[in-house]
Amino acid sequence: MSSPTQGLLYSLIAAQGGDRLALISLGYKHYQGINGYPRDLELSYAYYSDVAAKTPRDHQHLEGDQAFVEVIRLEDDNLLKAQTKENGDLFMWLKYEATRGNAAAQQRLGQMLFWGQQGVEKNPEAAVEWYAKGALETEDPVSLYDFSIVLFKGQGVQKNRRLAVHLMRKAASKGLPQAMNGLGWYYHNFRRDYVKATKYWLKAEAMGSPDASYNLGVLYLDGIHPETTGRNHTAAADYFLKAAEGGHMEGTLRCSLYYMTGNLLAFPRDPEKAVIWAKYVAEKNGYLGHVIRKALNAYLDLSWLQHDDQVP
Repeated sequence: MSSPTQGLLYSLIAAQGGDRLALISLGYKHYQGINGYPRDLELSYAYYSDVAAKTPRDHQHLEGDQAFVEVIRLEDDNLLKAQTKENGDLFMWLKYEATRGNAAAQQRLGQMLFWGQQGVEKNPEAAVEWYAKGALETEDPVSLYDFSIVLFKGQGVQKNRRLAVHLMRKAASKGLPQAMNGLGWYYHNFRRDYVKATKYWLKAEAMGSPDASYNLGVLYLDGIHPETTGRNHTAAADYFLKAAEGGHMEGTLRCSLYYMTGNLLAFPRDPEKAVIWAKYVAEKNGYLGHVIRKALNAYLDLSWLQHDDQVP
């Protein structure tokens, strides 16, 4: 069997098993029509959309072989210097500043530890400590919001819905769009009060929240918007487009589907645009981030010629 044929076979087997990287690879090759793969936008979309649909769920469970996808240019010295580890100078400086009550440092430390950014290992429990410190001591709005979310979900801390709502309200009162959207999410998911959910989401959207735009679209799509009767696909699509233009992953994926099917007047069939939009979401998948991070660490450690399966 020739090497290209073997490569295709292995890729197809991996893709059938749901391997994100194999699916992305096949999607790219069919999009470009390279390496003996025919240019086939329908097939490319199928592969990319498969990964894209998994990406938001994978982001909710960033564990194991996953990492936040970060764009790092190797010729950008400042970005490379910002890559750190728990014993690195930058991390230690941030920790010192955070201990002194610097809200921005507390935010950054919490995010780095929660998502595993800038080369720092994921540690939700440690992240929550910094979220709590920023929320309870400095009342920083971003920390208030971040801490409220982990309290809602019980990520790295015991669930406490009452405290979570209290902190989210406080963050919203300080003008944080994410918190205003979060209150809509609370009334939608926990109280089934769609009137209040809509009120908060309209406020959040006016503040520039793409999450709120997406959520309003879902209300129309599910037929539970308080001002309408039944489903309204046109209104839903308008909100999904607003969300997509703000970089929202699920909104982008829905618009990608609209462009592939061409069933809506505002979305004439455009398979190439459908592929591009699905590709955007697929390339934010945490498994791709894990590979990028491994490659970057090898580059920074001057060990890029080594392989995991090398025998000493």
